[in-house]
Amino acid sequence: MRAGKEWTVPREEKVVAKGKGTMSTFWLQLSSKASSSSNADETAAEQLELSEKLVPVPEAAPATVDAAEPKEIVLTDKVRRLVKWNTDILQRRLRHIMVERKERQAMRASKSLTTGDTDDMGGDIDLLAEVTDALALPLAAGPTALQDPFAVDLPPNVMDQLEDYVTNIAKQYPENPFHNFEHASHVTMSVTKLLSRIENPLEGSQQNVLMELASHPVTQFSSVLAALIHDVVHPGVPNFVLVNENDPLVAKYTNKSVAEQQSFNVAWNLLMKPEYEELRSCIYTNEDEFACFRSVMIQLVGATDIMDKGEPAP
Repeated sequence: MRAGKEWTVPREEKVVAKGKGTMSTFWLQLSSKASSSSNADETAAEQLELSEKLVPVPEAAPATVDAAEPKEIVLTDKVRRLVKWNTDILQRRLRHIMVERKERQAMRASKSLTTGDTDDMGGDIDLLAEVTDALALPLAAGPTALQDPFAVDLPPNVMDQLEDYVTNIAKQYPENPFHNFEHASHVTMSVTKLLSRIENPLEGSQQNVLMELASHPVTQFSSVLAALIHDVVHPGVPNFVLVNENDPLVAKYTNKSVAEQQSFNVAWNLLMKPEYEELRSCIYTNEDEFACFRSVMIQLVGATDIMDKGEPAP
C-alpha cells in the first residue's frame, strides 16, 4: 500500500477471529503483472526506491545490552488466568489417578516404577517411531469417574510443581496469531468437555468396554496434557512451509511432522527435569501407568499433524 499498489479490496462484512475478536479483513487481488516474478516496466531504480520504503535500516543495538542475556518472559494477566485454569483441570485428573490407584492396589499388581527409573527417558526422541496403529490402554479398577477427586490429598509440593510446569509451558508458546497458549487452552477445554461425556460404563457390550478404556484416569490425564502441550514452541507456520524454507528442524525430524515432534520433545524433556520428580510420581508409579501415559501423549500429539496423510497400512 505504501508503494501505491492496489492489491487489496476491503471485505464488506467483518469476521470474528479466535483470540483476536472482530476484525476487518481484505481480499487480495493479484493481476498477472503483479504476480509475475519480474515486471518488465519496473526499472532497477524503481525497485531500489521501493525497497528503501519497505525495508527500513535497523538501528544498532545499544552497547549496554547483553545480547547473550535471555529475555525474561512476562505473562499477561489473561495468560496467567489460563495457567491457573489449566492447572486446576490437570490437578483434578491427577487426583482421579490417585483414587484409581488405591482401588487397584487391592485388585491386581503391576511392577512398581519410580521416577528414577525414567530419568533416562529425556532427550529428543523420534516421535513417529513410537506411533502405532493400535494403542493398548489399561482398564480402570473401579468407577472413579463418579468419585470425588478431592477424596485424596496431593502430596506436598505437587500442586506447586504442576503450576510451575504449566507456567513454563505457557512461556514457551510464541505469540503466534493462532498457535498460541490461548489456542492450546481452548483445545484443552474441548478435550475436557469430551471426556466429561464419557459416562461410567455398565458391564456388557463392546461399547461399554471402549468407554471403560477411555475413562481410565491415566488415559484422561494424558489426553488433557497432550492437548495443552501439542503446539508448544510452534513456529506459527505449517510443516510444508518449514520444509520449503529448509528450516533446521526439517533435517532434525526428517521432513515428517516437524512441528509436532518438536512440541512433544520440548514438553516431555521439561517434564523429565528433576524439579518435577514429585509430580511425575503422582502421574505414574508402575510400568503400566508409565506406558499408558507416554503412549497416549505420543499418539495424540502426533495425530495433530492434520496435513500428514500417513503411510498406507501394511
